[in-house]
Amino acid sequence: RVDLIKNTLCGTYGVAGLAAVQLTSGGRIADSANVSRFASTIIMLRDKTEDEIEADGEEYGMKAVSVYRNRNGEQMSQGDYISLMFDGNRIMFREPKCQPVKEGPV
Repeated sequence: RVDLIKNTLCGTYGVAGLAAVQLTSGGRIADSANVSRFASTIIMLRDKTEDEIEADGEEYGMKAVSVYRNRNGEQMSQGDYISLMFDGNRIMFREPKCQPVKEGPV
């Protein structure tokens, strides 16, 4: 299905496509060999961990997006993520006004 969406529909009509897959109980992409082979970019939407919420603050949201694999450009470093706010009443995600600033060791 990913191959059909990517090459046939998106390639033919020159539009971006989005497909969603479910993770296994072990946190891996279901049918990962085929999805990884055909997808150009794989992002993971997840709940932030308690440590991430505490470090960022609740004003930066409780959800995170990480780039799992990207054949189109820049890769995110391990542990990097984009904070998101989630409005469950509208099933809508939005980026906070600014992203939390990570401070590393000096």
